[in-house]
Amino acid sequence: MTDPLSPQPKIISWERAKDFLTILVIPVFLWCGKVSINLEVLGEKVGRAETTIEKLDVRLEAQRERSTETHERLARVEVRLVGLTERINEIKSLLERIVP
Repeated sequence: MTDPLSPQPKIISWERAKDFLTILVIPVFLWCGKVSINLEVLGEKVGRAETTIEKLDVRLEAQRERSTETHERLARVEVRLVGLTERINEIKSLLERIVP
């Protein structure tokens, strides 16, 4: 005979376990679906960002080329200014010799 005061081992029925698992599984599937959609959206955003970065890289390279050309032109202008300054100084010294 079993003693009614002794603790009975708790046996979980299959029906209760199935209900419990069903309660857990449905939200997990919904969460997985939402995560999958979010990953697709993020993938599209990353793709657009990569395209934008590529376009900006092309524009940056073009800007660098223009900057290099501008620096080269500026160097040529500086050389010409030095030459003009020397000629002006020569003309000035010649004028000073002519006009005391």
